[in-house]
Amino acid sequence: MNRTLLVNGALGVLLVAGAGTAYLALADGDGGAAASTRLSRVARGTVVSSVSVSASGSVESARNRSLSFGASGTVAKIYVKAGRKVKAGDVLARLDQTEAIENVDAAKANLAVAADGDTPCRPAPPRPQRGPITSS
Repeated sequence: MNRTLLVNGALGVLLVAGAGTAYLALADGDGGAAASTRLSRVARGTVVSSVSVSASGSVESARNRSLSFGASGTVAKIYVKAGRKVKAGDVLARLDQTEAIENVDAAKANLAVAADGDTPCRPAPPRPQRGPITSS
C-alpha cells in the first residue's frame, strides 16, 4: 500500500509540473510581465459614442423590370412604396405639370401667330360709285 501511495503521489507531482510548464509555454510571451486586469462597473444607461462605420460597394437587385414612360420630367408625387407589387395600369407617380403647361401655352400662342400670318388678305369692299353732283 505504501508503494501505491508513493507511485500515485509521484504521478500527481509530475501532472502538476507538466500543467505548470504548459501554462508558461502557452502564455503571452511578455517575458514574465505581470498580467494586468481591468475591472469596470456595469451600469444601465444611454451609450454615447462617436464611432462611425462606413463602407463602399455596389448593390444589385436580384430581379429587375424594365419600365417605359410616355413623358419625361420631374416627379412631383410617388404613389407606390418600394418593394410593393403593382399591376398594369396602376399609377406609380405624377410628374410636375408646370413645364408641360408652359409648353402648351407657348404652342397655342405660336399657333395664333401662325394663323394670323396665314390669313389671306381680303380686298377692301368696293366703294359706292359717286357720280357727278347735279343740282335738282
